[in-house]
Amino acid sequence: MKITAMAILTIAFSIFSSAHAVAFDWATVGDPSNSGEFSGAFPHGYGPDAIVGGVDYTYRISKYEVTAGQYTEFLNAVATSDPHGLYNTNMW
Repeated sequence: MKITAMAILTIAFSIFSSAHAVAFDWATVGDPSNSGEFSGAFPHGYGPDAIVGGVDYTYRISKYEVTAGQYTEFLNAVATSDPHGLYNTNMW
């Protein structure tokens, strides 16, 4: 599974939610009965033959992109240490 930066940030914010005051509008995603669909090359798919898109759990993700200000506030809230490498000097 490819994890996007948005998913990582959403997970990180939910883990450290008590440590900061950043507020989000959340969307619930997932359908535990969603078994996914075939994505192979035949008849109209793409990529390797596989079942993709199945979600066997429910999760929440922010409805909107995380702003630089929200991420800065989050980093400041957990700035005592950075064991997960949340900050990188090459970030804009």
